[in-house]
Amino acid sequence: MNSKKETIQSKICSLLDGSTYSPLSRSIEYFIVTVVIFNVLMIILESISELSQAYSNFFYNFEIFSVIVFTIEYIARVWSYGAKYSSENNSWKGRKEYIFSFYGLIDFFATAPFYLQLLFPGSDLRFLRVFRLLRIFKLSRYNSALQDLGEAVVAERESFYSAIFLLVIACLLFSSLIYIVEGETQPEI
Repeated sequence: MNSKKETIQSKICSLLDGSTYSPLSRSIEYFIVTVVIFNVLMIILESISELSQAYSNFFYNFEIFSVIVFTIEYIARVWSYGAKYSSENNSWKGRKEYIFSFYGLIDFFATAPFYLQLLFPGSDLRFLRVFRLLRIFKLSRYNSALQDLGEAVVAERESFYSAIFLLVIACLLFSSLIYIVEGETQPEI
């Protein structure tokens, strides 16, 4: 029974990770990418007050659908990552590795506002809705562009430090010049 559980965990882990090419793995990836894209689109459309009022039920139902999908994905990933270190008999090592990874934190914080709203129904937690936009980072799991950008930033960090230093000097210089030129004509705040 235990080896059957480990086999299922390994299969789910490889399906969700995309480490093995299979039509089911690709279908899961495409489904999640589609849900993320529609989710971000819904967040944008919901910010338009006329659309928000007219389609509030649709937006809410889609949010519930998205949270269910992302919660199932998160739970499946946490559970299946236990198979990564099953040979060491330490399934929690793999689970902790995922939970505290970049993608694990994104997955968690992308759904947290919904559950916090359920826990504290009378509270005004609208400011937490910005965390829903973190869902867009889920796309970087399926595209290497963000990883490439990160590697380029790390590789060129000395150049970035120099550019930031020059930017700070330019800001200080030009803000001082503007103050000298316009300081007398501007009202006090």
